[in-house]
Amino acid sequence: MLKILLVDDEYLVREAFKVILKKMKETVVIGEASSGKKAMELFCKTQPDITFLDINIPGTDVFDLIEFMKGIYHKNSIVLLSGYDLFGSEILQRALEMGADEILMKPSHQEDVIALIRRYMTFNEKENDKFDSMLDGITAKNSIQDGKVIQSALNYIEENYQNGITLEEVAEHVHISPFYLSKLFKKELKMNFVSYVTEKKMQKAKELLENTDLPVIHIALELNYQEPNYFSKVFKKVVGITPSEYRKRSKKGLSKKKHNSVLNGNWLI
Repeated sequence: MLKILLVDDEYLVREAFKVILKKMKETVVIGEASSGKKAMELFCKTQPDITFLDINIPGTDVFDLIEFMKGIYHKNSIVLLSGYDLFGSEILQRALEMGADEILMKPSHQEDVIALIRRYMTFNEKENDKFDSMLDGITAKNSIQDGKVIQSALNYIEENYQNGITLEEVAEHVHISPFYLSKLFKKELKMNFVSYVTEKKMQKAKELLENTDLPVIHIALELNYQEPNYFSKVFKKVVGITPSEYRKRSKKGLSKKKHNSVLNGNWLI
């Protein structure tokens, strides 16, 4: 039984979700909140399997709320709700980096909600071990094919990571589902897709800071970050210092050596 938490300040949105979810025997709505503060309280008490979270929930910064939820219970899957198309936007990219899993448009159609729930049923504790065993069996029988798929994906990312690529885009390029690519990616690279792409961007940022005089704002735009402040925040989170501080240290000869292609497990990155 999947425990569902509904977080949206619109009463009718929550009611619509309850009507849909009531039709599914595999789910139970264990709480609903109309503010960020209430959502935090309920989340700590219930530790839901899936949280439907309004991206504009009042009372708190949604990115802080995502980080809080993942810190309390990392197995919780967060589905963002938005009345605007955010696919490919920096807001969605940031939310994914903070730990959100995907986004659903409002108003949400019944078939979309049900399909999403069916997908996440795979990730409950009982089914997760079964899926991992199944995946191990698949990769054991098709190790050569999977090896070609993951290397092709890495090559595509290397050529396009500065353009704001998505998991769906890469999956389409290598002709497999985003779901399977995500699992294969974590299994082989020991990190998720967004973290890997972010690492690639930060490596490039360090090179540009060391070897050019480009302003930080231009480097941010070069890496498809439309907000320089957000770029600086991501850079500091990954590297430990701000871009400006990194540039100053590199000029003093205190920065680390530039990144070269190395093997991460079996994969050239």
